[in-house]
Amino acid sequence: MQTGVITYFNDEKGFGFIKVDGTGPNDKGVFFHFKQFEGGNKQAIAKGVRVQFTVRENEKGPSAEDISRADDQSSDDEMPMRSSSEGMSSMPAVEATDMSDDSDEDMEEAA
Repeated sequence: MQTGVITYFNDEKGFGFIKVDGTGPNDKGVFFHFKQFEGGNKQAIAKGVRVQFTVRENEKGPSAEDISRADDQSSDDEMPMRSSSEGMSSMPAVEATDMSDDSDEDMEEAA
C-alpha cells in the first residue's frame, strides 16, 4: 500500500488525483474515481485528506484503487471540510431588515 494526499477532487464527475508521498512537486498525482474509495462515499473525499491506496496500471495509465483514509482520520474533527462555495460564483450578501416596529400597522392596512 502507498500513502498520499488528495490534491484535487471533482465532486460532479467523481474523480480526482492523489499526490503520492515522496514524489516531486511537479508530479500531477495518480488518478482515482470515488467508487474506489472505501464505501464509495463522496462526502468523505476532500482536498487535503491523507489516504492509503494501491496503484494499478490499466489501459489509460496508473490509477489508485482500494482507497481508504490514512493516519486514523476517522473522526469528524480532523476531516477537512469542503467549502460550500467551492466551484460556485460568489453571491452578494443580503441585508436583514427589522420589521418589528411597523409590522402591526402593515397588517391592519392589508386587512
